[in-house]
Amino acid sequence: MTEDEWSTTTDPTGIDIPSDSTQRKRRLFQVACCRRILDLIPEGAGRTALEVAEAYADGTASDRVRQKAQREVRVLADESYEETEDALLAVGEALTKTISHRASYLPEAAVAQGHAARLHRTGDDPYAAAYESELASQVPLLRDIFGNPFRPIVFDPRWRSESAVALARTAYDTRDFTLLPILADALEEAGCDKADVLSHCREPNGVHVRGCWVVDGVLGKQ
Repeated sequence: MTEDEWSTTTDPTGIDIPSDSTQRKRRLFQVACCRRILDLIPEGAGRTALEVAEAYADGTASDRVRQKAQREVRVLADESYEETEDALLAVGEALTKTISHRASYLPEAAVAQGHAARLHRTGDDPYAAAYESELASQVPLLRDIFGNPFRPIVFDPRWRSESAVALARTAYDTRDFTLLPILADALEEAGCDKADVLSHCREPNGVHVRGCWVVDGVLGKQ
């Protein structure tokens, strides 16, 4: 795939997640996909399992906790139907021990949306439209987490000013990504002149999640 194709595609199956990407990045992408369908994930064990997947990505949950959460969510999926089952299977995928870079996107999340659309709408079968729409919605998440693989940016340690690190840490911990334009100002003041970095933070309708490549760059996460 060329950079032009990468910049215009709306199909996550057509984007190669970098083969050198970390398990943390791949898992956070799957978690972000699951959070898009949070209303289809039952409260209790289902959502707790999603929190475990995120904690495991950041090294704050043990492998034993991961395995327990994965077993519980799969049992719950077996007892559920259609869109709920598929949503829980998506959470289960996010809890997989090792995530292949070629199997990182989550079609289960799109399937769940398709089944939900079929269940709650009348007229022509809305499954295909909902499925394709959900897959397309995963693309901005993928780009936010992995950045542009054709133009990787190495963060200069001098950009990690006290202000920039504090803003990035707050955005990461609280998921308050409205702070990113302010983070761009702090980075600029610290000497960052990389247009890709600054524009990513300042994009008016930008999509940002945990694992955002700029926030990770400031915090030194991989």
